[in-house]
Amino acid sequence: MAQEPYVLSPEEQATLAAHNALASRWGSFSKPRFADPFIQYFVSHLHEDDVVLDLGCGIARDAELLLTRGLRYVGVDLSPAMIAVGSRALGYWRARQRARLMPMNMAELGFKDQSFPAFWALMSCMHIP
Repeated sequence: MAQEPYVLSPEEQATLAAHNALASRWGSFSKPRFADPFIQYFVSHLHEDDVVLDLGCGIARDAELLLTRGLRYVGVDLSPAMIAVGSRALGYWRARQRARLMPMNMAELGFKDQSFPAFWALMSCMHIP
């Protein structure tokens, strides 16, 4: 039996609208070094070339910290505007097929089970109802 599609609540719709509106300015108040100690610990448990799924990646703020440590990166976010900003920022890595970003609802991931050895969700879990 097919699962019913996830429907955003009014609060989730408002959050999405705010994220879309702020996407182009997000980098000015969202700095990647905030996550560095966490990423060091996280990466210590992974192997080079492992693919990390970043749930609710936003502008992919933490991607480069993962990529420069030898990992590959897939970022998903509900906000197409955030994905667009992150995609531009990761052009170097995307051209080398080390990073992919895509608009996707983390409540309805389009990946097979066990597709990733690890996921990163530093700032997105607060948005899960």
